Amino acid sequence: MARSRLVPLALLLAYGLGFGASAFGFTLPAFDDHPGQVYRLWHVLTRGPAPWAWNPGWWTGYPEMQFYPPGFFYVGLLLRWLSLGALSPNLIYQVLLWLTWLAPGVTVYVLLLRAVGNGWLALPGSLVALTLSTGVASGVEGGVHIGMLPARLGWALLPLLALVLIRWADDEGSRPWGLALISLAAIVV
Repeated sequence: MARSRLVPLALLLAYGLGFGASAFGFTLPAFDDHPGQVYRLWHVLTRGPAPWAWNPGWWTGYPEMQFYPPGFFYVGLLLRWLSLGALSPNLIYQVLLWLTWLAPGVTVYVLLLRAVGNGWLALPGSLVALTLSTGVASGVEGGVHIGMLPARLGWALLPLLALVLIRWADDEGSRPWGLALISLAAIVV
């Protein structure tokens, strides 16, 4: 039983790592929106997460909040705190890039595994979620290559909200309001 769940997940991750290594590499991207994203991460790491610490060069208009919500950078700050300051901003950004690249495939895999009960049946849908790019601003091209990583991470969290809601629908007794609200807040922020 565990084999039918773990082997497809391992294949998904192997494909994701192989494609990512050849397409993005293991160095800090210095093109498109990535330098601005590194700046935003540096800003949170040095000035803190409080909105009053933001300067006029950051989140001054609706498009900024739409494509670059602060939650992504708060995850970077959490990584800094968990590493007790040992991780550099560049390394944190690379970790976030890889997390954001792999997250849609993994979260869709977990959702489909819960829905269909078989990892092999969940694998095709998760591969589509991982590699979807055509016409999707937060896909591989827009989300990872161009650098709209926060938006892609938000989309990657949607299956987790669906998981909470499935659990809610299946279990009449308990209502996971807290998990649902946390999931929704993570997607929005």
